[in-house]
Amino acid sequence: MLTSRQEKVLALIIEQFNETNEPVGSKSLLQHSDLNVSSATIRNDMANLEKAGYLRKIHTSSGRAPSITGYRYYINQLIELSQDRTSNKFEEDVFDDMIHDNSQQPMKKAQLASQLMSSMTGFTTFVLGQNDVTHYFETFRLVKVDSNRFMGILITQDGDVGNQLFTITVPLEYDALQTINELINRELEGLTLSESYQRMKLTIPLIIQRAVGYQLDFSKLFEKIMIQLKGHDYFVSGKEHIYQLINPSMTPAGMSTLMTLIDGSSKTYQLISQTNDGIDVLFGYDLSPNILDGVNLLTGTYYDTHHRITLGVIGPLTMGHTDVILLLDQAIDKLTDK
Repeated sequence: MLTSRQEKVLALIIEQFNETNEPVGSKSLLQHSDLNVSSATIRNDMANLEKAGYLRKIHTSSGRAPSITGYRYYINQLIELSQDRTSNKFEEDVFDDMIHDNSQQPMKKAQLASQLMSSMTGFTTFVLGQNDVTHYFETFRLVKVDSNRFMGILITQDGDVGNQLFTITVPLEYDALQTINELINRELEGLTLSESYQRMKLTIPLIIQRAVGYQLDFSKLFEKIMIQLKGHDYFVSGKEHIYQLINPSMTPAGMSTLMTLIDGSSKTYQLISQTNDGIDVLFGYDLSPNILDGVNLLTGTYYDTHHRITLGVIGPLTMGHTDVILLLDQAIDKLTDK
């Protein structure tokens, strides 16, 4: 738990580092702040912040730079405070004309907001729209194809059907198959696909082991049909700004990974879909550790009709987080204003 002064020191270091991209020392910090303490006190706070993982040393410099953990803490604090702030450098009615056009579909409105945010911030922005309809489990059946291959068949209450071929090397006779089918259908009765997937991943394999002597995992079938039914639309604005995130030390693999943020990938969709409602923060480190460490994604998620819509801004760790967070907040307020 950080003290209030340590929180302020961390925030000041991050804000100064964002401006200069240079390690921050205690003397420089005091010169550019209203902290009324000694240089020795600041050095002690910086040492404690480094020990706790919020700051890091760069080479042999006596100054400090924020770590991913430090940035995460700082941005989460900003997110908590964003609702209490009433203004930023952007006009408060910037989205009004566009959002209040009721002839536009929810995703179209979000795309227009994304284009506007890209123009205002100079960063790449995106919209991920996902179908938010809840699907329920109906029936599962495991059918033998040949000596060690089995077809898993999953049917939802809406009649959607998915199948997956499984290779099972342990012997499964007719009675064992019947037992597996009966217990899975019994255990998952009345559950949503999401709940069913969690049970298939965590508890059902153990229940199967107790029943037939072998631990079997059929969760990939549930994951597959969940992805198929969920569906998504991905829209990117300001693609040209992504090149600002390429640095001389970035490898070809790193550049390729960065480009997936524009073109989309299942990993990108999965990570974005797991963001919290409202304003949230993702780091390039979460997508690809040690490759996209200098990349930051700020997201704003809300619901409209049967869609879960996420607006996102892709920029460097040194972006002006306060203004971007407030802009996302403002966009969501307007987009959800009925």
